Amino acid sequence: MKENKLFDIESNLEEKLVEIEEKNIEKNFDVDMQIRRAMKKAIKQCPKSRIIIAAEMSELVGVQISEYMLNNWVAGSKNDYKIPASYIPAFCQVTGDISCLKIISNPLGVKVVENRDILWLKYAKIREYEKMIKAQKKMLEKRLKEK
Repeated sequence: MKENKLFDIESNLEEKLVEIEEKNIEKNFDVDMQIRRAMKKAIKQCPKSRIIIAAEMSELVGVQISEYMLNNWVAGSKNDYKIPASYIPAFCQVTGDISCLKIISNPLGVKVVENRDILWLKYAKIREYEKMIKAQKKMLEKRLKEK
């Protein structure tokens, strides 16, 4: 039974890695509209109101951010209004959505990996070491029996 669970965990890890690789985020350096769309989606999915999001962002960055500013940053028609890059981590923290960070890093071929995914990667590495040690142990036991 435990082997099946471990197999499931390993296959889930493989699926997660493929998902990370295949994320369909546009690969160009004009990220403005992508960020606007991602922010709009994050706000829509966040249980907090825009006023609360703005207030919590203000607290994190130490600068007053209003609902009006937030609305302008996500409006496709307000090209003169763009969220400052230094506010994006606060936006991600408050909404719980890191899509904007992924969009910014993608043109450089860099992937943003969440802590949970790092744990899965570490787990997979340990499993590989375990397999290697098990194979070496088996080989040594066989050689010891021969002598």
